[in-house]
Amino acid sequence: MIDDFLAGFDFNLPLIDAVNDPDLPDMRSEIAALALGEGLDSGYYETQELAETFLEAAREANAGICTATSQLKGQRHRR
Repeated sequence: MIDDFLAGFDFNLPLIDAVNDPDLPDMRSEIAALALGEGLDSGYYETQELAETFLEAAREANAGICTATSQLKGQRHRR
């Protein structure tokens, strides 16, 4: 029964709603627009990768870990 429902369901409908929702922040609407037409598998895996990237960046920031690029930026501001 659920397979029959999902077979005919347009998974882009929630994304279209998000794109057209004037109450959503622009960034969320833009992300929804970029996701339109993506396959469910690729969208899931890409979202996982993005979330992992942000979480790792947050962990590094909380631990005070700096990259070479951020250290160079800091040096430019001190001059």
